[in-house]
Amino acid sequence: MPRLSLYKPEKGNDYKFIDRQASEMFQVGGTDVYLHKYLGAASAGMNTPDQPNIVGTNVANIQDLLFLENRDRNYDPEIYRIRGIYNVQNIDFNLSQFGLFIDNDTLYMTVHINDFIKYIGRKPISGDVLELPHLRDDFALNDFDISLPRYYVIEDVGRASEGFSITWYPHLYRLKLKRITDSQQFAQIFNAPVLDANGDPATDGTTLKDLLSTYNQEIEKLETEKSNIKDRINEINKEENELMKIPYQTEEGKAAFSKRSEISEEKQKLYLDIKDLDVKIIHAKNVGKAVSNGGTTRLYSSTLSGYYPTGLIGSDILCLTSGSLKFSIQSKAPYAGSPTPLPGSVSSGGWVSVSYVGSVQ
Repeated sequence: MPRLSLYKPEKGNDYKFIDRQASEMFQVGGTDVYLHKYLGAASAGMNTPDQPNIVGTNVANIQDLLFLENRDRNYDPEIYRIRGIYNVQNIDFNLSQFGLFIDNDTLYMTVHINDFIKYIGRKPISGDVLELPHLRDDFALNDFDISLPRYYVIEDVGRASEGFSITWYPHLYRLKLKRITDSQQFAQIFNAPVLDANGDPATDGTTLKDLLSTYNQEIEKLETEKSNIKDRINEINKEENELMKIPYQTEEGKAAFSKRSEISEEKQKLYLDIKDLDVKIIHAKNVGKAVSNGGTTRLYSSTLSGYYPTGLIGSDILCLTSGSLKFSIQSKAPYAGSPTPLPGSVSSGGWVSVSYVGSVQ
């Protein structure tokens, strides 16, 4: 008689029986999870050693080999439905430090391995986005006719310890989930149109970014700041006109001349502030979107890297004077009067850092 052993080198009938019971547990007691399948990084169109052109779609592709980042991501337009189980927890705010922090905003979800492979076609990876339909907010304070979805991104994947059966084979994956933000990585998801109760796209063109993001508030804040600066410039112009009426030969006229010099310097600084805001507004409005220039479509996917213009900008960098974005580049160093894009990256402050992406149809 052979020795008894629960472990066998092959996955036999014992493994298949336990696996079916585990799958049934998720079917009976689990919740629906909508998965946005990550397909791979998109090409930045740079064709440089650190950002080579990406041919084809592969989840193993890396867009930026220097920083090891995939800032532009492609997601499958088809939504997959799977089953998952996780422990619901209260969201507690931590006020013991400076600022407001959420201690337990991370979810740990378990999914059935074989069911996941069956429906998705591969194992879960970092970058997949999950939507939990049972967490939709049906009673938002805004005047919305739709419920607001809740999205999480997978940060880490492992085999759940509770998913190992008596045969020593695993049956469950453990996913570490974090809430997604309105960032460049998830632009494809946030720019998608919202769906009504029938699953049809909204007729008014409303996107998820309009509902879930602070995008509109940030744009409005920048526009308000720009408007306030323009009002201040108008006040300075009126003040200059009044001071110019005072004869210079008098003591009052000399004081007025000195005052005009001071407010003139202030006005020049305000003009530079307006140009800074123009750059920020153009970036905020066009990140992750395609803009047209002379029949050629360019994907404008760069973000501000912390460098802000302190000198002349005009049409040399972002074609602000044309009223539309024509190209996006990286400027090596401050230069004036040259309309020729200079490739490279900013090494010191002074100019805004943007990326030339290339043409996509």
